Amino acid sequence: MLAAALAAAVLAAAPQTSPGYAWGEREWDDGRGPLSRHYFEYGDRYPSGHDLFYGDRTGSFYYLVFGNRSGSAYFWRYGREAGSSYFWRYGRTAGSEYHWRYGRGCLSETGWREGAACTAAEVVAFQTACIAQVIDIAPCRAINARLDAWLANAGTMSSRPPADVVTEMRRAPD
Repeated sequence: MLAAALAAAVLAAAPQTSPGYAWGEREWDDGRGPLSRHYFEYGDRYPSGHDLFYGDRTGSFYYLVFGNRSGSAYFWRYGREAGSSYFWRYGRTAGSEYHWRYGRGCLSETGWREGAACTAAEVVAFQTACIAQVIDIAPCRAINARLDAWLANAGTMSSRPPADVVTEMRRAPD
């Protein structure tokens, strides 16, 4: 009896193997987790609107313009993995157009409607697809509204205006 209770306690304390954060339409509308509208509007860490606007790490608008890995405009245009336009067009797993339309779980229309769990890397790929305007759901509209406000105040942070970088990112690749 004691052994069974001890085993149950150990299993209950074991880390979860299912990845990520709750994601989906219900979570966005009614949730309080990191991928909810509430957290986007009132949170102060990634992936909140505050961190997008004022941060400088992966997932921020600053990184979108000046970074070179997943979550950046550069990676969207020239990368080959999830979070790139190449992968969006030709991939088959999470982060691709195919998966968005026909897949299940995170980064799929079905996952958005029914709920799913997303890893941090999937959240970055989702955010990038939103900014590239290949997905149009409620969080994408919120992200792009913040981005438009950020671009209006960004000025010239380098020799190339950030708005030009985003415009190129949104242009359909040849």
